[in-house]
Amino acid sequence: MWGGAYLGDTSILHSAIKRLRRKLRAAPEGPSVETVRGVGYRLAAV
Repeated sequence: MWGGAYLGDTSILHSAIKRLRRKLRAAPEGPSVETVRGVGYRLAAV
């Protein structure tokens, strides 16, 4: 569809992480999403 040069859009990932964090905040005892600089994201137990 986009050809071989399309690498995606980081705003899609950021939006998905934002929505996930919002949902996880609803469960205060649940895990959280941490940003690991230079690596990506990590799901961490609280």
